[in-house]
Amino acid sequence: MVAAFISGAQLNMSITMPSSLREASEPHEQAEGRGKWFWRVLAVISPLATIVLYWYISLTAIAPRTGYDENHLLQMARLISGDDNVTQLAGSGYYPGWAVILAPIWWFTHDAATVYASAITVSNVIGVATIVPLSLIGRRLGLTWPQSITISSIVMLLPARSVHADYALSEQAITFLVVLAVLAAFALWQRPTWWRVVLFVAAVGAAYVTHPRAIALVATAGVWLLAFALRRWYLALLGLVLLAGAYFAAEHFARTIAERVLLNGYGKDGTLQNTLDNFDALLFVKVFLNQTWIQVVGTAGLFAIGCVIVVVWTIRELRVRRLGFGSFMFGAILSTMLVSAIWWTRPDILLRVEKVRLDAWTYSRYIDSVSAIIVLIALAALIRGLRLNVIATGAGVFAAGSGVVILWVARNVPLWGQTSASNATILPWRFLFPDEPFDLPLMPTFTNDARFWLWATVFVLACFVAYALLRNTPRTMAVGLLALVSALALLANLSAIRPYPADVTAAIERIESLTHGKEDQTRINFDLACRGPGIANAVNWFPFWLSPRVVEIVDRRVDEQFDSELVISCADWSDAEAFGARPYAADSDFGYGLWVLPGELQDELSAAGLLKE
Repeated sequence: MVAAFISGAQLNMSITMPSSLREASEPHEQAEGRGKWFWRVLAVISPLATIVLYWYISLTAIAPRTGYDENHLLQMARLISGDDNVTQLAGSGYYPGWAVILAPIWWFTHDAATVYASAITVSNVIGVATIVPLSLIGRRLGLTWPQSITISSIVMLLPARSVHADYALSEQAITFLVVLAVLAAFALWQRPTWWRVVLFVAAVGAAYVTHPRAIALVATAGVWLLAFALRRWYLALLGLVLLAGAYFAAEHFARTIAERVLLNGYGKDGTLQNTLDNFDALLFVKVFLNQTWIQVVGTAGLFAIGCVIVVVWTIRELRVRRLGFGSFMFGAILSTMLVSAIWWTRPDILLRVEKVRLDAWTYSRYIDSVSAIIVLIALAALIRGLRLNVIATGAGVFAAGSGVVILWVARNVPLWGQTSASNATILPWRFLFPDEPFDLPLMPTFTNDARFWLWATVFVLACFVAYALLRNTPRTMAVGLLALVSALALLANLSAIRPYPADVTAAIERIESLTHGKEDQTRINFDLACRGPGIANAVNWFPFWLSPRVVEIVDRRVDEQFDSELVISCADWSDAEAFGARPYAADSDFGYGLWVLPGELQDELSAAGLLKE
């Protein structure tokens, strides 16, 4: 635990760990020759372990997992790069910060598989690079450089971070930006200057334009800057003006891009409004408790310890009426948890009987980026020597919360439902999830289909016992945690299906080979009027995966006409005969196949025996 002791005459804020929360015999590794070298070796091994694990997990990333979260942003990046041949997409939309980072990839290649592999590489480089700002925070929490690098690597190895190593989402980028914002807040509190205000606001704004859930960080920054006026009112005013400007600029940029790339415009505002209009307070409490519980489980109890530290830290700052770094972290994690729980208080998803989603009940992704700093604070405190009563408080709060979750929430959660990288914190426990549905409610026991809840609780309590026993042996604790989180990361690694349109792609490649056509000269029409069950996936997949070919959406319902001999339409296209279209002899993707309209190409393919009758 760290806190700021403030003197009215001080210009710089010194930050130290208060003696009331740490052992009197705090280990001083620099005074121990062997211990000093041990931490240096560990500071090399731990980031290398992060790199190797990310590389290993990324080996399966041959194509996107989803036509929404990934393909949307990749196509946004294509547009931002200057390529205007971007077909509009189905869905409610995403904020474009990550797309801005990926845009330069499209300057060098338009091959979809290469673009995706490059995006994965960029994401993982950013993920590993996050160790640097985390280490800078660790230094400000009183650790040596080797200790800071070690615990920062442990944070980035946790399932919440490592599971995204084969996923081209914005998660690694937003985590990097959130950590930068927290580091900037720390630096601003230590030494208030105008340029530190600018850096702080820039980091917050960049996080927000990357994902709208960072509105929690924007709100926290606003309140914190208001309180900062007690120290430097003119810097606080500058920060608030810049923050408002950053917010509106991010909103305008995000909406402008969304209107260009979405078929039906940005839709998440409507989703949020519908959630608020039909808000269920009781269901919200269940979701909030569940999301909090899984954060503790997914971090081996460290989240609970970190929260206890931050709460005590905030109370101390409130007593002296100086809301410093502790208060900022308290506001950041609380607001982030509230935003996540509110967003997922959605009965239409949580209570559905078909296409059941476990990840909706155990959604951790929106909290994970801020949770990473809470875990870092806990690790720093444990390494420096934390009093037993702090660990015991964390364990007690978790045990009480677990009782409520198990007795009230867990019995109604469908553990057989869909999982994803969005509930990474519990993915190591998939071996306890049932394959088949069971009748709800079901009170968890150690042997029935709901046993996960009890075994996960026992695991976390065992971790608390280990922390208590090892609190005066930080080197042993660091090695144990490095091994533990590496094992959890491997267990959490998903063997995800990559549903790219292989059959239609192969058909087009065969046609190009036969006709000696060039990829970048091939034009394909997509028939929007034929509304098959898989139309959303088809609209989002074909234009991206068939790049550098141009796939143009044609909506015959508004009298648009086909201008290509190659048309992607429903596999059972009812209007095919009217157009004289013949299907290519290949399987369909998402219920959509390749059709060839009358002309020279149809004649040539028919002669080659590549068309069905």
